[in-house]
Amino acid sequence: QLLWEKGSKNRPIQERFLSNKENTTLDGFVFDQREQCEYQDPQSSGRTQTNCDSAIRLSLPGVVRNNVIVNPGFDGIAVPAGSTVENNLVVNAINFGIKLVSLTRDKNLVATVKNNTVLFTMTFKEPGKGAYNGSAIGLTGGFAAITDNILAHSDNNGIYDIYVKDLQTGAI
Repeated sequence: QLLWEKGSKNRPIQERFLSNKENTTLDGFVFDQREQCEYQDPQSSGRTQTNCDSAIRLSLPGVVRNNVIVNPGFDGIAVPAGSTVENNLVVNAINFGIKLVSLTRDKNLVATVKNNTVLFTMTFKEPGKGAYNGSAIGLTGGFAAITDNILAHSDNNGIYDIYVKDLQTGAI
């Protein structure tokens, strides 16, 4: 187990896994960022509003599967359209458990999100009032096929989509 000393100059200052390469596959890892984030007390009974970093971020389309992400500092998994996110467990994310963004040149790419379990996503800003943060899946750009996921105990939405799309044509 790798623990970071709180005041260390070598303490990570970005995502635990960050890839800027296309077709990256991250398969079968466990990420627990409990020691990285700030808590209200020594018993870690609640998080403070000080954000720490997300667990996994892909800049270009890739595959994230069979991973366990616990206590991510912000988003559990952040990937662009065209990525596949499958069979992951994300617990205690602050913003989104899985965040889908549209950072690719091809705006017609479709992300595949299937067979994931996302539990206890939270927000400090008005839980239960429909804000975007505190949602299990955040579709903040591009298109996605989201199927067969377990999304439970989110402070706000199961799936938050910033666009209103025609489900037949995909038109915004």
